[in-house]
Amino acid sequence: MKKRNYVIAVLFVMMCFFGCAQEAKVKTGVYVLENSGMTADPSLVLDTEDNSFSFSYSMLSSYWPSGFYKIENQMLIAETYDGENTYQFKIMNDNTLVFVEEGSSFIPSIGEKQAIQEGSIFSYKK
Repeated sequence: MKKRNYVIAVLFVMMCFFGCAQEAKVKTGVYVLENSGMTADPSLVLDTEDNSFSFSYSMLSSYWPSGFYKIENQMLIAETYDGENTYQFKIMNDNTLVFVEEGSSFIPSIGEKQAIQEGSIFSYKK
C-alpha cells in the first residue's frame, strides 16, 4: 500500500513539473537586431497589452509590417493585419528572440547585405 501511494505521489509531482510548464513570455518594448552593421538597426516592437507588433527590417523599405502576434511552443508568431506575411521568432527568454526563417515570409535584402537571416538575434532594449 505504501509503495502504491509513493508511486502515485511521484507521478503527481512529475505531471505538475512537466504539465504545468510556464509558457514563454515576452516584454512590451523594442527588440533590436544585434550586430546588424546597419545605420538603423532592424527592430521588432511588441505590445503585450493587445499582442500587436511592428517589424522594421530596413529603413530603405517602404513596407513596415505590423499586426498581431501569438505565442505557441516557445515561438512568437507575428502575422500582419492583412494576413499576407508571417514572421517567426524562437523565444530564448524574455530578453532574447531568435529569427526562424522556416515558416517566415521572405525578407528582401536591401542593398548588398541580407541583415536578417536564420538565427539572427534580437535583444530587448526598452
